[in-house]
Amino acid sequence: MTWSKLGIFTAVGRIYGLRVALTDLRLANVASLIATHEAWADIRSGTAASLARWRRRSTQIVNPAFSWKTAFDFFLAATGTTYHTHLHAESRQRARPVRPFRTLYRKMAGATLQNWQEYLRSRVEAKGWNGELLVRGLQRLPRSVPQAHRWFLLKLHLNAPLTSARYAAARTVDEAEPCAFCQLPGGDKAAHLLQCPAVLAAYDAVAGMAALPPLADARGPLMMQVDLDGASVAGVVAIFHAVWDIRAMCRRGISYEGHAQLVELIWKSLLCPWLMRCSPTKCRQQRRAERVREPNPVPDTVMYRSDGASRGQGGSEDSVAGWGAAVWRAAPHGQGTGAPLAEARGFLGRNVSNNVAEYHGLLQCMRRAARADDRCVMFEVDSMLLAMQLARYRPWACRSENLLDLHRECVRLGERMAETGVAWSIRHVYREFNQVADSLANRAIDERGTNGYSQAW
Repeated sequence: MTWSKLGIFTAVGRIYGLRVALTDLRLANVASLIATHEAWADIRSGTAASLARWRRRSTQIVNPAFSWKTAFDFFLAATGTTYHTHLHAESRQRARPVRPFRTLYRKMAGATLQNWQEYLRSRVEAKGWNGELLVRGLQRLPRSVPQAHRWFLLKLHLNAPLTSARYAAARTVDEAEPCAFCQLPGGDKAAHLLQCPAVLAAYDAVAGMAALPPLADARGPLMMQVDLDGASVAGVVAIFHAVWDIRAMCRRGISYEGHAQLVELIWKSLLCPWLMRCSPTKCRQQRRAERVREPNPVPDTVMYRSDGASRGQGGSEDSVAGWGAAVWRAAPHGQGTGAPLAEARGFLGRNVSNNVAEYHGLLQCMRRAARADDRCVMFEVDSMLLAMQLARYRPWACRSENLLDLHRECVRLGERMAETGVAWSIRHVYREFNQVADSLANRAIDERGTNGYSQAW
């Protein structure tokens, strides 16, 4: 059952943040031809001589030199620049020699990204959703969203989940099976699953334990049509990915009994996702998930969280960076949950490393804390480097030239707060508990025209 253009799988890494993607053979062939041309001086001289002789004498492609010319023209049409200009710009920015094939392929893949984003928009708009909101929402997904959840979103957006209703529509089976949760006849379809009363009741129970917003219909958040913070989006996706796994379990003949057991299954699949796959061993991500611990509560303390995002790590002309920050009121439970009191985000430009972006986010938090009247303040970052370099006791040394000025400014603000009687500290948290700031940092890159500070900041 064909459900998508194959070419979009060459762009899923950039659109959905997946770690695997197909190689576009057209772009690979062009990049390989140009890389070979650049690697051999005799090919370059022979090509130039052949093109000079044939430019006015013939228009037929009968000379091998026209293969190189076709590749040059294709690169120019795809990217708007010549390959000479791009390679020269990359070599000037990098301290080491560039690899022509990889550099040229990435440039062309980035230039064609808009085409595949437009294709995705058209697919979801044909189903009545706002395609622009979906693309923006995918760009703002927190880094902590697992790969399996990203694949679930991809399949959902492209109408890929195979259900008995789709088999019945294709006349592969006689009729669709009932819903595995509410037993609605013919309800085994993705659209019903996201509105199923039994599933939504279980979601409400799990959402109460995970401090997630209530939902009357899961299609809006999963299609990125609802403006939720990064932590809420990640939680909603995780719950409905677990529901889809439980549906598959039910179709294999394993049943559950009642609402309470469904809630328990969803909760356990969130805590131990490998159990649903019957995996005897744990992969690196699963071992890391076991180490993740929620930060200890800090009662009656104002909570600041910040993050930085850098795409390209400052190593190419296409790299961009931004920062995000949020603050929560002091509360007796000391968890910093729910909607933040204020938010801020900013774009930093190109050729900015992730550590610099992280420092900028923290610096904005410390500036606000220094001018506020709060007596107890906690700064939470998911960068161990920042947490240790600014620790109150036995801090790590900062020797990186591009961080020194930012580090000195943070230290100065910390001393200023201490002099005015503010009890402050900084600690490292796992990125799973910093999703709001993570999402803001990505929005700073993608929505530059709306960056700035909220009213309460």
